[in-house]
Amino acid sequence: MNPIERVYTVTECRELDRIAVEELGIPGFELMKRAGQFAYERLQANFPSTERIKVYSGSGNNAGDSYVLAGLAHREGVEVTIVQITDPIQLQGDARAAWDWMVDQGVDVGRTSRNTPDVIVDGLLGTGAKGSVRDNYQAAIADINSERSKTLALDLPSGLNSSTGSLLCREPVHADLTCTFVGAKVGLFTGSGPDFAGRVEFSNLSLPSELYARVGGLRLLNPREPGHYLPPRKATSHKGQAGRVLVVGGDLGSGGAAILTAEAALRTGAGLVTAVSRPEHVGAFLARCPEVMVHGLSNGDDVLELMSNADVVALGPGLSSTDWSQSMVATVLNENPRKLIVDAGALRLLANRRLPEGCIITPHPGEAGGLLGVATKQVQEDRVSAISNLTQSLQCTAILKGAGSLIASKGEPIALLRCANPALATAGSGDVLTGIAAAAYAVLERSVDAAETAVILHSRAGLAALESDRKLSIVASDLVNNIRPREDSE
Repeated sequence: MNPIERVYTVTECRELDRIAVEELGIPGFELMKRAGQFAYERLQANFPSTERIKVYSGSGNNAGDSYVLAGLAHREGVEVTIVQITDPIQLQGDARAAWDWMVDQGVDVGRTSRNTPDVIVDGLLGTGAKGSVRDNYQAAIADINSERSKTLALDLPSGLNSSTGSLLCREPVHADLTCTFVGAKVGLFTGSGPDFAGRVEFSNLSLPSELYARVGGLRLLNPREPGHYLPPRKATSHKGQAGRVLVVGGDLGSGGAAILTAEAALRTGAGLVTAVSRPEHVGAFLARCPEVMVHGLSNGDDVLELMSNADVVALGPGLSSTDWSQSMVATVLNENPRKLIVDAGALRLLANRRLPEGCIITPHPGEAGGLLGVATKQVQEDRVSAISNLTQSLQCTAILKGAGSLIASKGEPIALLRCANPALATAGSGDVLTGIAAAAYAVLERSVDAAETAVILHSRAGLAALESDRKLSIVASDLVNNIRPREDSE
């Protein structure tokens, strides 16, 4: 089993396969045998004492992997039942070779069993599946999901788009374990993928590392692994050296959003946090977080002097379409701050305004859809393309929030967060992320570094909150209290 450091689209996975077979001279059937061997070993490790398996197979290479697994299981004395969705006579190439190999191992392909299998193996649809799923495959997927057995998916759960995590049918296979090969698939970690993939384990099938240097992929950020902390402070440092953040937000009725952003910036380690909000919210700010220097301003012109003293401006939490909000957005953007985070209400007020060089935006799918002029559903169906198009259009860095948050910069997808955390699905969670990003950007020079650090710290705060007694009643303030910006928790 290999660590998952990068994830790939179906096009990139095909290129990896092509290089392996055509340029490195590794037979396709050899890769298939390695995949089946790995999957069977992980089946044994994850589901010990398995005595009966039921293997659902289609007609492509995914089916070939399942035949190898079935043959290996039979040799080890496991009772194997094959459910072949298509006529075996249609099998071609490596899949045909794998079928013949399985039969040679003694698997009775006509055998039926009334016993409930311990494990079901999903070898129906592979990475090439797209469009709608044919009726016979949909029926097989429904049968798998109706069984009371553990389920192992080969490469990805059938019914899931491997590049996007979108659904090819109403209910893909619900896997307990997915064994993915050659390149881990983007769709397992974003969109709807995390709901269906279960535990994901990966094998590069012993392909050489230089092969992967030739195909891009996205870096996979794992909040459970070390790294992506803010740099430690010197013993002699003072607050001015820890980053100065200005939060501009909090229109009437939404003052709490700006408060959460300011608090998150403080907890992330910003030395000085100043906030601009409606005059009506000053009292709430002082009562909630006296460490924030809050200014109740009546129009955007009064923001200019405060901006001159800030390392980074966080614009948008709690803004709306009022004249006050529009004045704030216009003033900040016209001033062209060197480091700017744009979120929430400000994203809806961008219109055709040009963003400053190095700007970070943090839209959720609905806001991304609004900026792209498409429906939220269309964004979710291909999150990688959406964030690529958005950052190309606005020439900025962006964090597309949601399960499997994505980071891209100026049209280039950069990284994907390996985290789908229900603790983050709460009002104000995005405002906390904005505050974390602002504090990180205040001390880090590159926008991409700040974005990556922010999503990691935000995710870790959510994971820590899940470990608390609240669990099902987590609110954004719990996230703020669980921010740990530095490895030594200074």
